[in-house]
Amino acid sequence: MSFVPANSDHAIVEVVFGITTSRPFAPHEIEKLHKNHSKWKDELPRIARSASFPFFNNEAMFPAGFPIQMGAGIAFERFKPDGNLEWRIFLENNNIFVNCLSYTRWEEVWGRAHSYFKDVLALVGTPDNVINGASLQYINSFKWDGNKEDYDVKEILSFDSHVPASVATKGHLWHLHQGWFDQTAEGRILERVHVDGIEDESASPIIRFDAYIQQQLTSPQAAQEIVKSGWLDSTFTSMHDRNKKMLKSFIVEKMAERINLNVA
Repeated sequence: MSFVPANSDHAIVEVVFGITTSRPFAPHEIEKLHKNHSKWKDELPRIARSASFPFFNNEAMFPAGFPIQMGAGIAFERFKPDGNLEWRIFLENNNIFVNCLSYTRWEEVWGRAHSYFKDVLALVGTPDNVINGASLQYINSFKWDGNKEDYDVKEILSFDSHVPASVATKGHLWHLHQGWFDQTAEGRILERVHVDGIEDESASPIIRFDAYIQQQLTSPQAAQEIVKSGWLDSTFTSMHDRNKKMLKSFIVEKMAERINLNVA
C-alpha cells in the first residue's frame, strides 16, 4: 500500500473540540479569562488576543442603540519545538474551541480538552448564556509514498457508499464535499466530510479528510448543568464514535486496520 498515514499508528493531524453558546462573549468575560490565565498557564503559556469591533445592539440585554464591543477573542497556546501549534484554547464570538495538534489517544486528549472546558465554563458560563451545541472536527492526512505517475486512489478510498467511482479517473487533484443530518432526541446532528486530493509543499499527492460532527440542541442547556450532568463527556464520546464510523465508511479496510480505527 503506497498511502502512508500522517503518524505511525494514526492519520490525525488535528482535532478541534467546540462548544457554541447563545450569545457572544462580552469583553469583560474575555478579560476575566485573561486574569485567570494561571489556571492553565503551565500547559498553555502564550496568550494571543484578537481585535474587537463596535456594533450597535438592539437586543433587550442592552439599551437600544448602545454601542458594545463584539468579536473580541482570546487564545491560550502552546507551540511545538518546530514552531507549530500544539494545543490551544480559543474563545471568539460565541464559540469555545480547544485545538489539539499532538494527538495520542482519545482518553488522554479528550480528558485534557474536557478539563479546559470545565475551567472556562466555570469562569464565563453565566445563566444568560446557554449552550446551543457542540462540535468535533478531525483532520486526517495520508501521503502517497511512491511515484506520482503510479498514483492510485483505489488503494485508500472505498467506493461502496459515499465515494463515486469517477474520482478514480480524476488524477490526484480533486475535491469531494458532502454532508447530511441525523435526528436524535436532543436535536439534529450534522455530519460533514470534505475529502480533498491535494499536494504538499513538495508537490507530493496528499489525501486529506476533514470530518466534522455537530450536535445542535433543540433545547439549549445551562453551562454549569452540562458540566454537572456529564453531558459534555457523553456527547463528545458519541461524536468521537460517529467520526470513526464515518471515516471508516470512506476508506478501505486495510487502511482502517493500519490506523487503528477500531481502537480508542
